[in-house]
Amino acid sequence: MPSLFHPPAVARIAATAAKVIDRSAFAKKITLPRVMIPDPRNIAPYRKQLMRSCEMLDAPKIDPILTDKTTGVKSLALAPTVDVDRPDTWSETLRAGVETGDLKLASWELALGYDYWSYGESRLSKVRERGRVGGLTYDGWTDDGWKWMS
Repeated sequence: MPSLFHPPAVARIAATAAKVIDRSAFAKKITLPRVMIPDPRNIAPYRKQLMRSCEMLDAPKIDPILTDKTTGVKSLALAPTVDVDRPDTWSETLRAGVETGDLKLASWELALGYDYWSYGESRLSKVRERGRVGGLTYDGWTDDGWKWMS
């Protein structure tokens, strides 16, 4: 999972220091690009092409197809590597779609909360942050708990 989607550092500290977890500490907002597709018939072809070029958002628990609540226009969430204001970060598919008027690039705000992360993801990100703990290095997770190697 990209570090962009890790729990906020404040939340990791709050989760280990308190007996009652402050759920508001887990709130995180991320501004990401999206491509709006006014014609619903174009969603599937553009989705395939954008997935092939690795420009679609590939994050767990997030649906890459967005719907604007006011207009009903469908959008595809794009990876954070695509910059709305810099055409040099766009693929040929995006450039051609914008030039023909089939696509329009815009930003959207993804709000992540307490329910997005599992306990394991929260703990794992804390260990990754520290790297080595007490002379041991984190190696993985088993059914019995953390797996460490020296």
